Amino acid sequence: MNHTMREAFNEDYTSETKGRIYRSVDYGIMEFNKFFQGNRKFLENADKCTLTRLLSYSVNTSLFDAAYTPEAVFKAEKLSTNGFGQSIVLITTPHFVSSTGKTNSIHELPNKANYKIKLAKGNRYGDGQYFFNFEDEVVSDQPYYSNIIYGYDYRSMDCTHIALIVPDEKYKSILHAVPLEAPTKLDVVPDTVSEDIGIKLLTEYENIIKKVE
Repeated sequence: MNHTMREAFNEDYTSETKGRIYRSVDYGIMEFNKFFQGNRKFLENADKCTLTRLLSYSVNTSLFDAAYTPEAVFKAEKLSTNGFGQSIVLITTPHFVSSTGKTNSIHELPNKANYKIKLAKGNRYGDGQYFFNFEDEVVSDQPYYSNIIYGYDYRSMDCTHIALIVPDEKYKSILHAVPLEAPTKLDVVPDTVSEDIGIKLLTEYENIIKKVE
């Protein structure tokens, strides 16, 4: 890897890529709203933690599905974060790996997690990224790490912001932040895709309830 972090960011996150990320996150939020409206009877008493998990699941599912379409401009993989079957979605481009998270503002990092702190270590070098792995005794090449963040107002059910941010190597501050804007032309998503996410959200909600019980 012979790019500085800023060069790699500009190369990976072109206008098209940023537009498709925006569209996928926005669509995931719209699908969450649709699911909530259609199931208000048993969701209106749900706590915010449950709603946030469902919102996150919808956004991640939308991004993951978008990575497996013919016009995909990024890749996606699921990473298990613990022994309880929970997983997160990582979005990958040539030089970056990104996770998602809900924040109160564009100037805020998503909540800390062990995997985020590990990934953020890839941001320690701005000129090449090569570092010596003493455990394996080889030179390894770790990608840079960024966050795809979004805000949500539970009262108005509106998305408040969507942005890309790059944390520092200790995951304590933001090195770079870029607000994302809606593409001038939004693709029409087939109803079958919408129904698919709705079904997955219902399954995820049932799984959350079972774990609580």
